[in-house]
Amino acid sequence: MINEKKVIETVAEVYKICQIKKFPIDCVEILRILNIELVPYGRLSKDKRNACMKISPDAFCMNETIFYNDFNIYTRIRFSVMHELGHILMNHAANDPDKEREADLFASWMLSPRVDLILCKKLTNAEVARRYDVSIKAAEVTIEDYKKWQNRSRLHMYTAELELQKVLDIQKKKNQADQIEKMINRPRLYTDHLPPVTIKLRKAKNKREAEERQRLINTLEEVYYAKGREIIVL
Repeated sequence: MINEKKVIETVAEVYKICQIKKFPIDCVEILRILNIELVPYGRLSKDKRNACMKISPDAFCMNETIFYNDFNIYTRIRFSVMHELGHILMNHAANDPDKEREADLFASWMLSPRVDLILCKKLTNAEVARRYDVSIKAAEVTIEDYKKWQNRSRLHMYTAELELQKVLDIQKKKNQADQIEKMINRPRLYTDHLPPVTIKLRKAKNKREAEERQRLINTLEEVYYAKGREIIVL
């Protein structure tokens, strides 16, 4: 029997350590942060490459090094590499059907965590495939799994799922903050005086709306200041 809770806990830990902020995830960067070497079959001699193909036409791991078939299609390589990462992080010692299913689940959640779909609108198979850089078949599995996951009461969610959702929320906010900071610190591209930008916003009806309106004005001022422009709010 596979340990789904352990798999998702491991995924949540990787997301936290690697500070993953956006999709699709960068598999190579994740392995670099985790200090796991990645070796393509194509870099090896013909004899060694043939030996690797006999072990697996996709990928395998040895001594915290992942060897992978770089002649496969890109989406298959991403899944295979994350599958092997699952074996390493969950200390799978031997070939076992349950361990293989755990590694498959790990790869699937790493590439397309179900909790992230909460933040999205309804997505088609093609949109999910594009968002997470996975195959259409993998996207179908993700959506079907998400529907089952969504039907489960929030009270019965794994602690790890809640933790991963919290990590994603935090990283999303950090990513937005980073983007605004880059715009603010970016050298001005305009030396000539540019006319101000006029923006019309709805009047606030209460204190909460007034605070939200001011936050929006502050953000707009920062963005347009980076472009060398001022704003006039009506």
